Amino acid sequence: MKRQYLNTICFLFLIVSFCCNGQYSQSSSEQKTLIDIQKSHIDDNVANQAQFDSLMKRDLEKYFSATFGPVSVKWEFLRNGATQSGVAYPKYYLWTKIYNGDKLLNEGAVRVAAIEKTGFGITD
Repeated sequence: MKRQYLNTICFLFLIVSFCCNGQYSQSSSEQKTLIDIQKSHIDDNVANQAQFDSLMKRDLEKYFSATFGPVSVKWEFLRNGATQSGVAYPKYYLWTKIYNGDKLLNEGAVRVAAIEKTGFGITD
């Protein structure tokens, strides 16, 4: 069974390699169009710099308060800028630390989606 599975995977890989032959590349106008679309999604959904931090703080604290009770949250970006994929909301990846007063309750990575300049949807 394992051997048949591996053979199938190898066969599919060969077909894809043969068909694509590493030759596919987008023209510069197609690349520009994609970049423009990504930029428009970011511009339409990410709050301005003056509001960004306060919205992030509000939504992270609300999200984690549901689990831990009243908390404060500190975060740092795991990468610079938003990640835009297709027509989804722009995403940010953060390392968060959750506190009750001075006591660290938990820490970990979260993904936040910027939503229509009004806030962030959070998944951990």
